[in-house]
Amino acid sequence: MKKHYLILIITILFSYHAVAQDIVEQWNTIKASTNPVVAASISDEYETPYKLPLSDYGWEDGIHISRDGLHLYALYFPGDLFGWSMFFLNNLTNLPFCELVGNLSYKRDYANTYGMDFETNMFGCDNFNNVDILYSNRASIDDDFTEWQLSGIARPGLVEGSPMPLFSKTNPDQVDMFLFTGNSDIWMIKNTSANPTGIETAIRLPVPVNPPNDEFNADNPHLERLDDESLLLVYEKYTDFSYRDFVYSFSYDDGETWTEPIAMTTINPDIGHIEHPHLYKDSNGEWWMYYSIECDIYRSKQTIENNWDSWTEPELIISKGNSPCIGEPTVTYDGDIVFALAYHNAESTDTTDVYDLDPWILRKKNHVQNLGIKAEIIVNIYPNPASDFIKIESSELIQKYQIVDLCGRFIETKRLYAHESIICINQLSKGNYIIKIFTDKNVIAKQVVKI
Repeated sequence: MKKHYLILIITILFSYHAVAQDIVEQWNTIKASTNPVVAASISDEYETPYKLPLSDYGWEDGIHISRDGLHLYALYFPGDLFGWSMFFLNNLTNLPFCELVGNLSYKRDYANTYGMDFETNMFGCDNFNNVDILYSNRASIDDDFTEWQLSGIARPGLVEGSPMPLFSKTNPDQVDMFLFTGNSDIWMIKNTSANPTGIETAIRLPVPVNPPNDEFNADNPHLERLDDESLLLVYEKYTDFSYRDFVYSFSYDDGETWTEPIAMTTINPDIGHIEHPHLYKDSNGEWWMYYSIECDIYRSKQTIENNWDSWTEPELIISKGNSPCIGEPTVTYDGDIVFALAYHNAESTDTTDVYDLDPWILRKKNHVQNLGIKAEIIVNIYPNPASDFIKIESSELIQKYQIVDLCGRFIETKRLYAHESIICINQLSKGNYIIKIFTDKNVIAKQVVKI
């Protein structure tokens, strides 16, 4: 009899493994055949978009890449978060709360949980569908992001997402302010690290950014330091789940208080379902707003300097192609765009396993030959030729430098935040190289000879 039980157990386990493997292969096929489309107007500037290698079989949303391209963040749920969200909303009035938040049927057993806790919660439920923030990093923009880890602010029993770090301008390892959405509103941690810590010090942004009481009102925050005294916050303000405005607010006391939010009239819901505002300053010092409209990614250019409600008509950057939806655009100093892409398994017979979301990247082509010194900035590099080291000096604060060979391959990238630096080049082979120097408003390229 025991032998029969053992055979039955082995058969069940084998069948489960085979089914799980079939589902994984099914998703792999879907992901390999799903592609967004780069707009023809910018196709000469960009390479072919591709899925990041660390993409999991869970729902990776709220994607954010740091300006230097070395740090990546995401909201994460190891399963069909869209499906579970729809289940939650559709049954909010007719099922007990714990049957909603504790329904783990949308969680995939073949997706990585990264150590997430699906039991601890403040509601007394047996289970809880934890949604938390993941973090990844790489040493160079030429490397791939290879693996996620649960972030330093992860905690069970609370739904948190929309991560957004504001890195220090003087210390590349320091995050001045880390924003995220939690308890349905915008929260902030001050003075933390790239993989943020200090969740116990998090503060809920005060009125008028958040309402007096917790409610789903604000999402997808983006923060910029305009100068030593001014912070600019752009975010989505909800009227309901289907209608939202882009609004902006200022702080002049390092995030302690905020001005009354102002709705943008030049980018508004009349043009379609808008989401995911992201500000980006290009190498010419001009501001752009990247965002999504009806699940495609657009950008608009600021028309009046420092007027945050003066934007051009939307310009399509990436369309969803044969994907159900794309969004969450963020941009690096180099112009690379990281975004989220959704997949739909139309053949699935399991209603709890129908949608997935992965991070993708659209890399900007290297145009070293088009870069030149701008008249308003002075950059000196010496000695040149050099054998062991070179010194760079700039009249503008250097954000970072890159060394590339004449074929455009990246050799080294380093953040500086200084007007001068000594670069060791004794590890380079003899030959010609390009030093690309990035300041707040310019990109300068100079050729250096290693002897």
